Order: sequence, then structure tokens, then C-alpha cells
Amino acid sequence: MKRLVMMRSVFAAVLAVSAAACAMMPASAEPTAAPEITAVRPEKSPVVSSGAVDDGAGVKPAMYVPSGTTFGTAKELPRSYKTKTTGIREQGAYQTCWAFSGIGAMEAFLSRTGKGDHDLSEQHLSWWATKAYNDGGAGWQLDGLYEGGYSMISAGYFISWEGAKLEEEVPYIRSRNDAVPDNMDDAYTAYGATGIMYVNNDIDSVKNAIYNYGGVATSYNNGSGYGLGRRTYYQSGTPSSYNGHAITVIGWDDDFPREDFGEHNMPPENGAWLIKNSWGEDSCEDGYMWVSYYDSLILNTDIWGANLAFTSVRTMNRFDRLYQNEKYGATYFTYLVGRNGKVLPEASFANVFDFDDDHRYLQEVIFETQSQGADYEVYFIPVENDMPIGDEANWVLLDSGEVKYSGYICADVSGKLQVSGKGAIGVKISTKEENDYAMFGVDEWMTNSSGYVFVPDAKRGDSFVISDGKVYDLLDVYAENNDNIGGTLVIKAVASADVVADADDDGVVTSDDALFVLRKTVLVGDTPQEDIDKFDVNRDGVLNSEDALMILRKSAGMITEF
Repeated sequence: MKRLVMMRSVFAAVLAVSAAACAMMPASAEPTAAPEITAVRPEKSPVVSSGAVDDGAGVKPAMYVPSGTTFGTAKELPRSYKTKTTGIREQGAYQTCWAFSGIGAMEAFLSRTGKGDHDLSEQHLSWWATKAYNDGGAGWQLDGLYEGGYSMISAGYFISWEGAKLEEEVPYIRSRNDAVPDNMDDAYTAYGATGIMYVNNDIDSVKNAIYNYGGVATSYNNGSGYGLGRRTYYQSGTPSSYNGHAITVIGWDDDFPREDFGEHNMPPENGAWLIKNSWGEDSCEDGYMWVSYYDSLILNTDIWGANLAFTSVRTMNRFDRLYQNEKYGATYFTYLVGRNGKVLPEASFANVFDFDDDHRYLQEVIFETQSQGADYEVYFIPVENDMPIGDEANWVLLDSGEVKYSGYICADVSGKLQVSGKGAIGVKISTKEENDYAMFGVDEWMTNSSGYVFVPDAKRGDSFVISDGKVYDLLDVYAENNDNIGGTLVIKAVASADVVADADDDGVVTSDDALFVLRKTVLVGDTPQEDIDKFDVNRDGVLNSEDALMILRKSAGMITEF
């Protein structure tokens, strides 16, 4: 593979400022003054996970600044653990390990949280990121299944509800003659992610993520550290070249003997991660492998990019629609600097959507940030002249809380508001620590020495930054630095045509709805199909007391979705 280099400098998104700004403009007007804020995007260049067993890998631009989640301690966890997950897969000759890694983490989450054991389609995810599928338009521009990829492609795919597709609908074909599947756009989506955590690479954080969410998608350096039969792996120090291989960490053993790594390749202490690989059941230890806690490169966010763990999903149904202005996950994290050169500890970000009358019940808001520990507030913001109103007195507060982890955050806004027509969903980030600053995810164009790796679908009127009551179109901010491509903020809204199990149509699921369904189950006669569609939350084709119990649990906050 070719070695790739960034075409922009380390602070390439530093934008120029001027003395004046305008908060509101007529819909057709061009900006009359430059923004009074600048946007800064830090950059790094980690190694791509090639997916090949022996091939080398080049360097590609990162999508984020490593700032993962540290939480919990190992004291409450067992000394050894293996999560409930699905079987071993085989990638064959393709460099698609990054897709198997992300799919593995999603399958582990679904198994761990009681949503069933699923075989999801790596083929669909892999082709979704290629220029053959995106055909010269917006999206990822990988050359094909023989090019390695980023961990964040999987994040964008699942959080945008482009997947998960089922393996039985889009099967994995290990052939050099295959092409984009015919049913790429028609295959059924079973689950859409609503929350994704970036996990720090310390032992306690990774253990807690596995124990709570099933698995962590990450990479290690596929080099010379293998033990006999590739059952174990340990590499110390920094290699002269990187060859990334993406895997899913699904367990650990604090007492795994260091002697098992080999006499000449022994780590300093016992302890290892249990790895789900994608080289088939005949490889390693029935397809699994042990990597030492002390391996120098596994889970290394500075090199490979984000370690991913899924934290919440939404089961697809005919009621829901996901409003979004970007769907690819090619995100950097922008923070804002005022005209006086001070980094802003608080800022508001907003996306404008055209809500249709058929999907008017707001359910959830998804946004991406690395401001872990900051406070957030989610608002509905009226739109005037195609721009969000800057005066916060006109905003409707939908939810508030603390950013518990870096990654994609899901805010529950059900029962708060019905929407129709143009409106904006805004997220205010307010940091607490001295010298901290509000960071927000933005998908942006990326290039390498061969051309574009990613092309955004950035349009004027989609994304806005709001500071001190002044509203700036995000593309105007980029244009100040002669960047006429720009990017789009990562804010998404889930709205329903009808609230599942909401019997009294008040926009929220309560115990009254559970009682209504319970009464329905004892009535004599056929149940209308429309009632089954709306209240059969366990999807077994009939209404029964189990549906009523699940609705009651949802109303009490014991479960988040059906």
C-alpha cells in the first residue's frame, strides 16, 4: 500500500477573523461580514488497519483527537471474563478487517444486552465505503475491498442507520470478481446505533467497556510478536513500520501466563486480552487469540484511532425516521476561538432540518463530542429566514445532562415536542474545567497523495455555530480560510410518525398505555392489525401480557427502547 500524507497543516482549519459579524440575514443574502470566531481542528495521522495478514499498511489522516473514556475500576470485575458474542468469521484475502472489527463489536453488544445473536453483513459495510458505491459523489472513497480502512467508518455506518444489514441478505463473497451487491440500497436494516463510546486504552476502561457493552473494536500491529500457532501475541517497543490489523476485544484474563508467549518473547507480567479475530476458525486458537496487556500497540488511540464500544441501539420499525445532514463518520473535532484569541469554553451548534408532517414526534437527539465531563443542553430552535434564531429566549429546552463519555451521545427527548416544517436542533456544550473548551464533531473532506479519501455532502443552510446570540453558517466560517468544501456538524434527530405503544397519543409512553394494552389482551375477538403493529413491542405477532409488561418497563425507564 502507498504511504499517505495529509495535504493540510496541523491546524489547517484555523480560520481568519474580522471586526464585524451579522446574526441574521435574509434567506437569499450572502454574508455581509466575516465571523468573529475561528474554528480550530487538531489533526493526527494514525496507521490504517489494512486487514491483510502479511501486507503492509500506509498512514492515513485521523478522524479524531484521542480523548477517550476512562471509567470504573477493575475491583468490581472478575479476574477473567469472556463476553457473550457470535462466532468467528473469515475475511479471506480482502483487507476488510476494519469492517469485521466494527461488526464484531456491534454483534457483541447485541448479544450482551439480550437482543439476540446476529450475523451481520461485513460485505455491505465494506462496499458502503468504496468509491464504486459512492460513484463520484459524497462519501468514503476507498478503492475497493483490497484497501484498508478506518475504525470510524463503522461508527458512521451504524450511527447513520445505513446498517446493520443481515448476512443472509448481503452475504460475504470471497472472490476477486465480485461487485457492489445489487441490494445495497434495498436490504433490510435491523438495528441503528444511537450511542457509541470512544474507549481509553487503559486496562480498567477497556474491561468495563467489555463487561457493560460486549466488545471493543480496536487494532494491534500485525508484526513479529506471535507465539506458536499464532495463539498469543506480544510486541514490545516501537516497530520500524506499522501493519495495522483490526480485531474485537471480547474478554480478558488477569492470570494468563506470560510464559505462554514464548521464552524469547515474554511480557513483563501475566495478563492478556481475549481477541476475536477474522481469519477463520482454523487460525490461532479456534479463531481467537490472546494479546498481552503489555503489548505496546494494541488499543493505541494515538496510532490506530478510536477504540469503539456501542452503548445503545434502536430497533428499526416502520414509525421512525432519522433526520441527519451527514452520515459517514469522517469526523474531526472542531473547537472555537473568539476574536480575542481565547478558546471558547461554551458554544452552541445547530443543524437545520425540514421535518415532515408524517414524522413529527421527537424521540432522540444524537450528537458527537469529545468534551467529556462538560454539561450539554439540547434545544429545538425556531428557524427564521432559513437560519436558527440566535436569541435563546426563543429556544425550547428538550434535555440536559453531563457528557458521560467521548463519542456519540444519545439524549432522550421523547414526549417533549411535536415538530413540523423547518426547525433546528441545537446542542450547547458548556465546559467546567479551567482552560477547557467546547469540542464538537464535524465531518470534513480528507485527502491523501492520491486524491480524496472522503468527500462530504456539505451544504449552506445545514449547519450553524451560535455564540453570544450571533449565528454563523458553518460554511461561512470555513470560507474565511479559503476552504470552499467545509463540513457538516454531527447532530441527528429521531422522530416518529406515531409513538410505538402510545395508546392515548400524548407523545410519551406511560403506565396508562401499559394498562390499555393489558385490557386489550383480555378482550374477546380478533385484534385489529393496526393495534398489533403499534403495541406488539416484543414482535411475536400477537398482543399479550408480555407486551404490556415491556411497555410498563419502558414507562419506568427500565428499558430505553423496544
